[in-house]
Amino acid sequence: MEDRIFTDQLLLHLREAKSMSPSKDIELPDFTFAFGSPLEALMYANLFWPNFVEFSGMIFHSEVLHSENARTRVMQMVAETSAPSEVEKSFNQFEIPSSFFGKRAGDTTELEDVHLARMICEMWQARLSLLFPDKRVKALCTLEEDEEPCITVFQERS
Repeated sequence: MEDRIFTDQLLLHLREAKSMSPSKDIELPDFTFAFGSPLEALMYANLFWPNFVEFSGMIFHSEVLHSENARTRVMQMVAETSAPSEVEKSFNQFEIPSSFFGKRAGDTTELEDVHLARMICEMWQARLSLLFPDKRVKALCTLEEDEEPCITVFQERS
């Protein structure tokens, strides 16, 4: 029931954004058909099903380690702390929507941001389980009052 209430609110927001009548009978797949594109789907595919890599026994979102400078910073932090999970958490924190969207990050409501963060978190957890079946890698979604939803990726260590 809660999902349907959210979907109905989202449909109202989409109708408003596309200057459509609020009473128009249109569902989410109809919006995809009318306004979406395969090119945009490919762009978002990396957001929902990203690459994660292992580096020095730690797991990182691949975009975090895109440069030699980033890898050097990871190794410096490892030298300063003996807690690999803390290094992972430090580099693998993503606020939704600001970590992934620029000038249009404010297009969504707080409720929509929370829903998006939860969906991304679930997909990332599935991806991490697939890529690292022998590791206890966690995608954790945290919701703090007056803060954007945040997804953090780290390994649970004994």
